[in-house]
Amino acid sequence: MTEANPPKTATPTGFDVLEKLLGEFRDKGKSATLETWNKEFAARLEAFRAANANPVLLKQAAQIEMAFSTAGKLMEMIKPAKQTGKPASDY
Repeated sequence: MTEANPPKTATPTGFDVLEKLLGEFRDKGKSATLETWNKEFAARLEAFRAANANPVLLKQAAQIEMAFSTAGKLMEMIKPAKQTGKPASDY
């Protein structure tokens, strides 16, 4: 095994998933994968909230929702900048 030929994994790792999302945002300015997850997440969260009245579970659901929202905002921050004809800054 060499670093040039790492072993293939049967299932994607968390790193593989993040790399895919980052690549989609970098190349296209959006992520179809993340958009699909957002739709599925919203539907599942609504179903969970409708089925659970426990305040502790609802608080945890809200925290998960906030974390997912923050992740989406962070992904948006890496969108390619629109070209203005000016050289890009290093900072």
